Amino acid sequence: LPADAFVQGIVILTSRAVALASWIGGTELSGFCADLRKRTLVMDTDIENQYLMAKLNDLQREEAAAFEEGKDDLNGLHFVS
Repeated sequence: LPADAFVQGIVILTSRAVALASWIGGTELSGFCADLRKRTLVMDTDIENQYLMAKLNDLQREEAAAFEEGKDDLNGLHFVS
């Protein structure tokens, strides 16, 4: 990983942070992906489950495109907080 690499990430803001953290802690989180055609942000867990996390508006769709491009540049590396 280059020292100047910019790692893309997803920040989840919610008033139910404790409940969300507890739920995510009980899953095998494998990553997030943005489906630009469907305008959705999806959380992938274990081998066969996906969860819709957000529907994307026009601005969010542009940000999601940058997120996916950045992930591709680093072979899928990204973070969630």
